[in-house]
Amino acid sequence: MNKLTKNSLLLVALLSTVINAQELYYNMDKIRLGEQTLKKKYCQPIKKNPLERLCYDEELTYPISYKNKALIDFNKQIEPFIKNYKKVNPKKEVLDAINDMDSGGEWTNHTLVNLFAITNKSYTLAESNSNYSGGAHGSFYLEYQNYTKDGKKITLDTLFAKNYQTKLLKISEKVYREQKGLSKNDSLIEKDGWFEDKFILPKTFAITPNGLLFFYNQYEIKAYASGTTEFLLPYNQINKLVKPDSLLLDIQKVNDHYYYISGLGYIHLNMIKLKQNRVKITVDFKDLGYHDMDYLSLSFPDIKSKKRFSKLHIVEFKKIHVYGAGSMIYNQELKKAVKSHYTLVEANGKKEHSKMSFIVDTKGLKELNILIHATFKDGKKSRLMPDDYNQNIGQQGYSNYTINYKL
Repeated sequence: MNKLTKNSLLLVALLSTVINAQELYYNMDKIRLGEQTLKKKYCQPIKKNPLERLCYDEELTYPISYKNKALIDFNKQIEPFIKNYKKVNPKKEVLDAINDMDSGGEWTNHTLVNLFAITNKSYTLAESNSNYSGGAHGSFYLEYQNYTKDGKKITLDTLFAKNYQTKLLKISEKVYREQKGLSKNDSLIEKDGWFEDKFILPKTFAITPNGLLFFYNQYEIKAYASGTTEFLLPYNQINKLVKPDSLLLDIQKVNDHYYYISGLGYIHLNMIKLKQNRVKITVDFKDLGYHDMDYLSLSFPDIKSKKRFSKLHIVEFKKIHVYGAGSMIYNQELKKAVKSHYTLVEANGKKEHSKMSFIVDTKGLKELNILIHATFKDGKKSRLMPDDYNQNIGQQGYSNYTINYKL
């Protein structure tokens, strides 16, 4: 096997690895899809070396919609890919290049289109392309295409209010740094391998049930060897920037999911409204750094009695406690125990992945306000999530993420 063939196979393997590693944001059991692959190839011996030949391999794989109730027919969006495939002439590609070739090889151009995400208001297609035509290595890129359920293209401009760009960039950089474990003063060049120490948003993004997924292709912000980069921007971080009629607001109303991600850990809250003024809260918590002990705290400023909390359940957490107003809790700013002003739910453990759930009685409330933070301990050292020391300081003296859940 010659060098060109090895490189082309490595590139195809890279494409397969990236696609297979991606999480698909829809229920595969409920969405019935078919798949079609189109192939064409042409090979010609090299004039200067007849024992070797140059081949050009063109391939397109795309999904076929069977008009499921949960998804409109997106076959129309696939037509441009098929049209572009038909334009490619492998024979012409080979004959145009072969006179200047001293050795043969496998040139490839493989495109994979798949259904990536579905929400109640949108769906997203992912186009992935691997291309090799000689040289040290080939190229790979991925592009998301977002559509409304009636097939209209969605861009950032259609989602956000006027003059959103600067604020979105600022919020995105903060979230990116949290998820990558970077402080606000860390150099993107020195600490994360960027070309420049200036944050930019990538050219492509996907609308998912969890938030906007931003994806940087190779060479977009980092060297080829660094591969691709992505980060998830949760919807609760950008609510104030969207248009009043933005479909992002409708996506959140249906899902009632809240995501917080940093280099330390991952917190996912799911809120479900029950009968008789009750709300079920399920928390999925991941320690990404294998710390000695983790503490996850949820405070409820509008609730004083711990009797409003019931059916507490934990998985992999060691303990869970509910402290009502007047209980003694530790305040890290004062370095001592103080009386709590409102209810605190706190769980601790040392497993990589833990869960807890409970039901809250919300009678008399118009919204449920929650303050959330996590503490990761290694011996006497503690690291916090969020790590912004001036963000919504709660009764424990820690910064918090905030949720204002409409009832």
